[in-house]
Amino acid sequence: MANFFSNASTAQRWERTRLQGRRSYIVKFGILGWGIPVALAVTGLDVYHGTPLSELAVPLAIRLVLFGVLGGIAFGAIMWKLSEWSRARAQKTVS
Repeated sequence: MANFFSNASTAQRWERTRLQGRRSYIVKFGILGWGIPVALAVTGLDVYHGTPLSELAVPLAIRLVLFGVLGGIAFGAIMWKLSEWSRARAQKTVS
């Protein structure tokens, strides 16, 4: 299995991201980059399937909390952990 950090530019980019911290990563990539777009996409599917906009305020709010915040935190934390694991694995093979 190829390592995520086998490419030097990918490793350098992760090091810059890593310096910003775990919390910043989770907010940027988990909540803003995954959670909120997923909540909006699911709501967009409701609109596409004919649900009136007037009926979407409460479902959108619930989705923003569930997908946007909670799901985004979980996604960001998992991706951070996987990236750190991959980084550690790459460093072991270099050493």
